[in-house]
Amino acid sequence: MNTTDTTTDTTPADQPSFTIVRDFAAPRDRVWEAWTNPDVMARWFHPETLVTPR
Repeated sequence: MNTTDTTTDTTPADQPSFTIVRDFAAPRDRVWEAWTNPDVMARWFHPETLVTPR
């Protein structure tokens, strides 16, 4: 787990917020593709038998 302090909170104090940090055993571009491409995300998060309509 990443233990580097990356505190860059720009949320006003009256707004609730949180940060999630995860380390993946994958290249950065592959993780980005999984988070930004709905087809890849569906394959990454769902079992083979589950279909997610777009």
